[in-house]
Amino acid sequence: LNTTYCDLAADWINNTGGGYCGGTLNGIIDRLDYIEGMGFDCIWITPVVDSNGFMGYDAVNIFEIEPHFGSKEDLKRLSQKLHERSMCLILDIVLNHVRPLVVNGKVDL
Repeated sequence: LNTTYCDLAADWINNTGGGYCGGTLNGIIDRLDYIEGMGFDCIWITPVVDSNGFMGYDAVNIFEIEPHFGSKEDLKRLSQKLHERSMCLILDIVLNHVRPLVVNGKVDL
């Protein structure tokens, strides 16, 4: 049986299977000609913060990028490449679905 991570059912309890099947920030950069050619002048991407899951709605560190998507440098480069084309970037962020940042009276990042 030849399966990939994408073929597995998402495991919401243990976060061990499935779910993440998307592209990367560099993948978007590589396809900007296509995206712009379709007439789009802005893109809106999923939350890319470090999270327990694939969608960014359960952030564990809002100051880091989920490694599946790329790096901080990749995100900055995407923004720069879009602005060079007079296109905009909308970052989806979820501020009301994060784990506590203070645990036992101490900041836990």
